[in-house]
Amino acid sequence: MARQRWSGRKLANRLGVQPTWVNRRASGATPLDPNDIALFADVLGVSIESLFGKQKTPPAGEGEGRNVRLEGLEPPTF
Repeated sequence: MARQRWSGRKLANRLGVQPTWVNRRASGATPLDPNDIALFADVLGVSIESLFGKQKTPPAGEGEGRNVRLEGLEPPTF
């Protein structure tokens, strides 16, 4: 699915929230919680996984006991 360019106001309208709610989360001023992420995915018509990009798998024997890094994790563009 192609990326959609939505204004913060349009996204806020679709989410049923104030534009400041969207702007604070998009800028990182307010952390996203799992419910926020699910709501964004639902309104945008994408899977939650697609919001986070591809998962980078470490080579065999490396990264055990560590967090796996995510590639493509960036703030959404609206």
